[in-house]
Amino acid sequence: MHSLNETETYFLHTMYALHEKGVTSVSVDISENSKRLFPNGYSVQKYNALVPNLVSEGFIKASYDAPRDGPALMLTNKALELFANG
Repeated sequence: MHSLNETETYFLHTMYALHEKGVTSVSVDISENSKRLFPNGYSVQKYNALVPNLVSEGFIKASYDAPRDGPALMLTNKALELFANG
């Protein structure tokens, strides 16, 4: 496992804050979510530089509800345990 960089940490903290408010699935297709998760501006390049790494590390999972929709992102148990122990 690699250590999380500042952007990854911010992303996970933001998803966790939403999770604590009852939002368990986040889509960057919703501008309110993308503004929170990417405060310096959202782009496909920024998404691709961040999300696949977090998925491969097991911190988030991405599921597609429909072929044309963007993925719904959810924290994994690994991420939730990280916050519980942090």
